[in-house]
Amino acid sequence: MISRELRDQVLRYLDDEIQLQDLESWVVPLIPEYVQNPESDDAEMIAEIELQLAEYAENLRDEAQIKEALRDFLMKQPIIYIYDPSGLRSYFTSTGNSCNYSFKHEEKPSLEMELLNYSITSTV
Repeated sequence: MISRELRDQVLRYLDDEIQLQDLESWVVPLIPEYVQNPESDDAEMIAEIELQLAEYAENLRDEAQIKEALRDFLMKQPIIYIYDPSGLRSYFTSTGNSCNYSFKHEEKPSLEMELLNYSITSTV
C-alpha cells in the first residue's frame, strides 16, 4: 500500500490541482530513498511516475495517457476506508511500519472517492 503523502500528490495531479512538472519536482528528491528500498509500494509508484515522465519526454505518451496510467496504478492499490455519511470522510492507510488516520470534509466527490468506489465494486 503506497503512503498517503505520495498517493495524495498523485491524486492532486490527477485532479489538476498541480501540473506534471510539479509532480516531477516533488518526486525527484525521493528517488534515492526508494532506490535503496526497491520492493516498497512507494518505490513501485515512484518508478511508475518516472517511467511515465521518461516516455513523456520522448514524446511516447501525452498527459492524458500519463494520467490514465497513474490512475490505473492507484486503482490497483489496497485502500482501507471508513466513510461517514455526515460529510466527514475518515480513512486509514498503512504502509510498512507507519499508518495514518485523518478526517476530511468534501463538498464534491473527488477522484479519491472515485477510486474508493472502484475498489469496493471491483472486490465485490
